Amino acid sequence: MTAPVSHSVVSGVSAISESQQIINVEASKSKIVGDIMKQINRRELIKTTAAGVGVALGTGAAGGSDTVTSADPVGPTQEVVSTFTATATTANLAIDVDDPTDEDNWTTLDIGAPLVELSGDETEGIPNPEISSDGTLMATSDQVKIPDLIDVLLGLDPKGTIVDALEALDIQEDIIDALDLQDDVVNPLIDFINQLELDETQAEAIGQLVAVLDEEFNFIPSEISDIFGVSQFVQNLLLNPGSEIFGIPFLLTILGINDMQDLVDAIIGSIDGVSTIPELKTFLIDQVQALDLAGVLAPVSLETEASIEGLADPDVDGVDLLMEFPLTTVTVTPVLDVAGAPDDPPPVDFDLDIELTTGESGDLTGTFTESDTPDTATATVVDNQFTADITEFDLVGLVDSLDLVSLLEFIFAQLQIDPSDYPDFTIPEFVDDADIVSIVENAELLQLIDGLITDEPGRHVIAADLDLTFDDLQAVFEDVDVGPDAVPGGDGPPTDPDGNGVYEDVDGDEKQTIFDVQALFGGLDSEEVQSNPEAFNFNGDESPEKVTIFDVQALFEKLS
Repeated sequence: MTAPVSHSVVSGVSAISESQQIINVEASKSKIVGDIMKQINRRELIKTTAAGVGVALGTGAAGGSDTVTSADPVGPTQEVVSTFTATATTANLAIDVDDPTDEDNWTTLDIGAPLVELSGDETEGIPNPEISSDGTLMATSDQVKIPDLIDVLLGLDPKGTIVDALEALDIQEDIIDALDLQDDVVNPLIDFINQLELDETQAEAIGQLVAVLDEEFNFIPSEISDIFGVSQFVQNLLLNPGSEIFGIPFLLTILGINDMQDLVDAIIGSIDGVSTIPELKTFLIDQVQALDLAGVLAPVSLETEASIEGLADPDVDGVDLLMEFPLTTVTVTPVLDVAGAPDDPPPVDFDLDIELTTGESGDLTGTFTESDTPDTATATVVDNQFTADITEFDLVGLVDSLDLVSLLEFIFAQLQIDPSDYPDFTIPEFVDDADIVSIVENAELLQLIDGLITDEPGRHVIAADLDLTFDDLQAVFEDVDVGPDAVPGGDGPPTDPDGNGVYEDVDGDEKQTIFDVQALFGGLDSEEVQSNPEAFNFNGDESPEKVTIFDVQALFEKLS
């Protein structure tokens, strides 16, 4: 059994007065080193036993409870230097344009309220000391306030956007003369219907639904409904869309449509009070302007949540403060506040790849300007390198999670259709037979929509103005101290287990043992130790300029 080491030697050394220490530095060094090395030389005998740990700490204890372990060690991490809020009031957006830096291509998003309100702590939490100039702007989901997506949609002024597009549209030049009926309209439609891979049961169910709707709203041409019957014709068309008997070509033939001019003329002829192409254009614009979109969407809510973690670098190529806000996931929770509406669908996670930054982003450069008002600043955050990809969420899973029977019953009620008037059609039977989930899966609707927008970086832009308020803005620009690097032979960077400013866990193993004394003594002359006198000031010197043997002694005594 290993005998306890007498504590009197070390305590005797510590009793030496300050004057005696100065006079007898060399003698003291030798004695301290001797004491330390006696303990260190025994480490192979004692480090594997609990009793040995007690002996190594100079306590003579038989148990291992004297090993000091930190539950939450403080590694190369700076304390909070400033809390902040960031509010974006307006933003500009452009999707799939040749020159996203041209402000003429931008659509301004302004909802009359903050677009994003972000609050959190400006902290240093980067594990790699090599990037010690970076700080971290962190905010949890409850600190990121994003408006309802319905408000965002309305803030983009979709009606105005559609009206502008219609006014710029030349129906004769852009549709009639530019498109081929067969290649640009019929063939893509045939391909899409074939892609659904509907069986007879599904086609029959959809045909019955269309027949019910036509009975209520009379939108199928009489040439079809009177001769063939709506349900049967729709069923055959869905199963054989390219057929010359019941398919799309036959439908166009019976309606006298041979080209795009005939198609536009047929549309004009179906609208009361419209007889010319200019009148058609005016009619379409009037219909859009008359639509009370805000009223229609009033019962609908798309609540959003997001978590953002960004970086702040106070000195990057002359930029006062570089901030990056990568936004990777937004959770949207649909809510329908209408009497009789079915249960709300489950939340949906949208995977995004948007990184707003005040630094350079493609050809756009953001700015950060300190305000005349203390602790406030403004910034323009931009991103023109993100990809506009809307396919990264589970649409099939979302549809599968819906109560489709309740949803269709609600829609029928809103359309004032009484299903009991149609004994051959029931909503539950339709849902079972139609198998909507397989239709959505085969349709690949997201891919179809996504194909309309390139996901090529550099063709989109988001540019938003931020107003920022800091508790202490100056602290953001101060140098960041992430603690000392690993000492020679250490397991990792030293840590400060009790947060008192000195790093007792010298060898970085997240424990306080005699091996920390060994690590400090062994690396006493190293740059890692000598460049951090404050971190290893165990002797309590007022303004230490270097780490000395007395700091080794003090750490030894502290651990004993």
